[in-house]
Parts: sequence; structure tokens; C-alpha cells
Amino acid sequence: KQVKIAIVNSKIADISKILDSRTNYESEINFFLEKIANDVSINSLEIDRTKLTITVSSNSLSSIDKMLNSFFEMIAKKQIIKSITIQSLFSDPKSGNYGLSIKANKL
Repeated sequence: KQVKIAIVNSKIADISKILDSRTNYESEINFFLEKIANDVSINSLEIDRTKLTITVSSNSLSSIDKMLNSFFEMIAKKQIIKSITIQSLFSDPKSGNYGLSIKANKL
């Protein structure tokens, strides 16, 4: 009986180690969402251990600029990301929307 308890305790300890080492993507995503104005729509968002890829659109180029500048501030403050690459910048004259796609390398 004590052997079974020891095995179960060992497995619980192993599971706890795995859970503790996992990246908390929810807090990272929330941190990024705080930097995005209400009039900016997120078209896609991908995050993994090494990078974040996001595509946004808005009818306000100023709001996209503010978002991008807040990401640059994150780099300067060494918060989550270390570099940004602009994948594309586009506009749709019919809808009046602007779009931006970036890849951010994480620390």
C-alpha cells in the first residue's frame, strides 16, 4: 500500500513540475491585448514559445501607430518581446481600413 502511495506522490510531483514550467500564454495574450485600442480589430493572433504573430486592422492609422509604438516600448522595457518585424502594411481604399501584420520575437 505504501508503495502505491509513493508512486502516486511521485507522479503528482512530476505533473506539478510540468505545469510549473509551462508558459502562461493567457497572461502574455492579455498583456498584448491591453496595448491594442478598441477601434483596432485583431484579424489573427498566434503565439508560441519563441514568437507572436498578429494581424490587425482599423480605419484609424493613428490607432495602429499607437499600438505599434506600445510594442516598441515593450522592447525597450524588455517585456515579453525583443524584436519586431513588420510582415505587411496595407490599406483598402474601398473600406477605408488599414492593416498591419507583424512578427515579434519573444525574450
